[in-house]
Amino acid sequence: MEFRQLGRTGERISTIGMGTWRMGVYASLAERAKQVQALRRGIELGCNMIDTAEMYADGRSEEVVAEAVKDIRKDVFIASKVSPSNLRHDDVIAACTRSLKRL
Repeated sequence: MEFRQLGRTGERISTIGMGTWRMGVYASLAERAKQVQALRRGIELGCNMIDTAEMYADGRSEEVVAEAVKDIRKDVFIASKVSPSNLRHDDVIAACTRSLKRL
């Protein structure tokens, strides 16, 4: 796995990230567990960047990510995006607060 430094932060981020667009959409707990397992496997293989968004599955994608990283959070970089409907200053702050609670 290749890594690049994130600006001046010192963070080393894998050049390949895992997207979670369809995660959080599941018909059973077994299917959700497979989504968590897929993220965990990617992390085991060296991918340390996960991309998600508040609008993916109405926030459930962030909940799946949270479950996948719950005991290894310090090893993973998570990027979550704000919905276009929440782009005013106060809405961005509220959306980020909700995302952080889910994550």
